[in-house]
Amino acid sequence: MTSAFIPTFTRRLAREGREPAWRLGNLVINALLLVTGVVVIAGIVFAGPITRTFAPEFANVPGKLELTADLTRVMWPFLTTVVVAVSMMGMLNSLHRFFVPALSPAMFNVATIASTVLLVPVMPRIGLPPIAAVAFGTLLGGIGQVAIQWPRVARGGLSLSPRPGPARLRTCTPCSA
Repeated sequence: MTSAFIPTFTRRLAREGREPAWRLGNLVINALLLVTGVVVIAGIVFAGPITRTFAPEFANVPGKLELTADLTRVMWPFLTTVVVAVSMMGMLNSLHRFFVPALSPAMFNVATIASTVLLVPVMPRIGLPPIAAVAFGTLLGGIGQVAIQWPRVARGGLSLSPRPGPARLRTCTPCSA
C-alpha cells in the first residue's frame, strides 16, 4: 500500500496540484473502507470458525475458544482504522508534515494502556471479562490514530466523499468512451 500509493499521491501532488491529489486520496480511502469493511464484516461473522481453524486447541479449555472469538470480533474493525491511518500518514508525509503522522502510532499505545487501567476494573461489573478492556483499547487506539491525523488531513484539503465527483469523471478517458 505504502510503496504504491504514496509515490503516486506525491507525483500527482507535484504534477497536477492539491485538488487532483486529494481526489486520488479520497478514492483510495473510499476503496480501502469498502474492501476492509467487507473483510471486517466477514471476520466478525466468521470469527468462531476462524478461531477454531487457527487455535483448535483452545476448545480444550472451557470458554477459551468462545472468548477468543468474541475478542476477535471486537478487534476486527482495527483493520479498517489502521489502513485509513496509514493512508493519511502517507498523504501528510507527502505534504512534508511529519510530526502528527509520527505521533499517530502512539495513540494505539495510549489507548491500550488507558483502557487497561481504566476499564479492567469496570468490565466484570458490566458482565465482560477484564481482558475485553484490552480488545476495546486496541479498537480505540486505531480510532485514535485516525482521529489525531484527521484535522491535519482535512486542513490540507482531503474531503471524504463516497463518489469521485464530476471533475474525476471528465478526466477518465475510458469513462467518456
